[in-house]
Amino acid sequence: MTWNWKNGKVKVDKYMETSVKGIYAPGDINGTRMLAHAAFRMGEIAAENAIQGNHRATRLETNSSASIYTIPSAIYTVPEVAMVGLTEEQAKEKYDISVGKIRICRKWKSVGIRRICWICKSYC
Repeated sequence: MTWNWKNGKVKVDKYMETSVKGIYAPGDINGTRMLAHAAFRMGEIAAENAIQGNHRATRLETNSSASIYTIPSAIYTVPEVAMVGLTEEQAKEKYDISVGKIRICRKWKSVGIRRICWICKSYC
């Protein structure tokens, strides 16, 4: 079998099917959206297409409100990181945007008196 690769990941079409007919590659292996919730949805679509034929497509485009790119994601570090939608670079390629940043600091009494700061960044 010969696979089509893109940036070290298995290339798939909107049905999650690889270049080898009947072989599907949902999830992290295709590099589309490396997030458990997105992988779960891609797996559902791939399984349905494998059983019933390619009829259900994944919305891979970034401009759709139902796209797998609109699934929020988080990184559980201290401080936490969360994101949803386009990256700043993707937004700049598609739109004329303004970028806003705000630094927020608070004292949290529930975990002892300590100061926690974070940055909120948004694009309009």
